[in-house]
Amino acid sequence: MRLNKVFLDCICFVLVFVLVICMSSVAYAKNTTQAKKGWYIGFLYNYNNVRDDFDDKSVLYTSFEIFDVPKLKNGSGTGFVLGHRVDSAAIEFSYFNTKHDTTSLLMGDSEATYNVINLDVKGYFRKKGKLQPYFLIGLAFPWLEIDNSSFNANGDIGDETFTGGRGLNIGGGLAYYFTQKWSIFGSIFYRYGSFGKIEGIDIEDRLGHSGYTSTAGITYTF
Repeated sequence: MRLNKVFLDCICFVLVFVLVICMSSVAYAKNTTQAKKGWYIGFLYNYNNVRDDFDDKSVLYTSFEIFDVPKLKNGSGTGFVLGHRVDSAAIEFSYFNTKHDTTSLLMGDSEATYNVINLDVKGYFRKKGKLQPYFLIGLAFPWLEIDNSSFNANGDIGDETFTGGRGLNIGGGLAYYFTQKWSIFGSIFYRYGSFGKIEGIDIEDRLGHSGYTSTAGITYTF
């Protein structure tokens, strides 16, 4: 079975990150760093894709307005993270947004911004050592803004916002601790989600938007 390009991009992203931190760890004969417990903050770069119902094969409409559901190309962006670690686990709040080009037979090419708030739990397989792999599971609360993708009975073209989003994240990653307080990390996770509203109007059948997200970032523990 042939893997799609998005999945391969994400795999390559994580493999490169793993290679870098593994090469760095060779320089350390003693590997006894233990991550500091407590609150941490960080900044991240992410690469994201949005699939499922966003394939340019459907539209939503009311008696007065038509809302396009275009295809979104892969996108990237930045965000931040706030978390708290205790021994081999951490709870983490994060926000990021990614910019995407869109294609549509109905409305033509445009741009979209995917925003998401995540609440995740990380479980670390080891609490000592510079290199610490982990699994990740949590909840996602997204919303999506698309430019010039709707029109009404008067012929006016407008933007649209998908809200009422909810989803599930599941994946894993690696953290590399330079010191007890400073670390870099890389994650890849699968997100399954859906939107329930368009411009505040309920969508009868929720729109799915599953996809892979890969992230890399740096954190500091207080």
